[in-house]
Amino acid sequence: MIMYIKQLTDGSIHLTAPVLIPYAKDCDYENGETPLTPQQVMAFKESYDQYGFVDHEHGLTRDGRKIGEPSKSIILDQDTTFTLYDGTRQTYPMGTWLLTTHITDDEAISEALKGYYTGYSPSILPRSNADKYLEALKAGRDCACKNQVSSMGNSLIRDVPDPVVLSVSLTRQPCLHESKFCELNGEIMENEEMSLKSKILTAMGMSEEAEVIALKSQVSD
Repeated sequence: MIMYIKQLTDGSIHLTAPVLIPYAKDCDYENGETPLTPQQVMAFKESYDQYGFVDHEHGLTRDGRKIGEPSKSIILDQDTTFTLYDGTRQTYPMGTWLLTTHITDDEAISEALKGYYTGYSPSILPRSNADKYLEALKAGRDCACKNQVSSMGNSLIRDVPDPVVLSVSLTRQPCLHESKFCELNGEIMENEEMSLKSKILTAMGMSEEAEVIALKSQVSD
């Protein structure tokens, strides 16, 4: 069963899937994990924006292997229905964190094309450990925080102090079962960008028509 994959002309691929879904029960729910609120999902998305690593099966802090980078990262502003990699359709609620990754690692691309991956899984750890990893990486040193990663698969998020998302992994079995790759026709990301643009213009006291007039004036000048 092959996931939805958008292959680019250079052979790299784009994959899109939800990372975290508000109020969804993951595989650790029976062990006491608490479903995340929309505010918590937003906070994790914003923390990931600071790090932006993409890896394979939570391997970043074990071997430092990065397989790509985030391309688009948004929070859905309304309930949205997607076609999943297996052809079924599923509706994700408002507040869902949706991520598109650009995968450039040859081995990861090959595994994706063979249908190995089905979704995402975030690597969650204390902010202090994430910052240490980032500092070590920038300095070209081995990270002293290896094996300290707390992922959704082997630890409860609620037990992690000041938790952040260091990386998002391509994985065969997401702990969050609804995190499955889906087809994105471009409208969601485009609408999100237009919505953000409208909010900015509103905050500036401008309409889109006023923006066009202002730009024409700049061109004339």
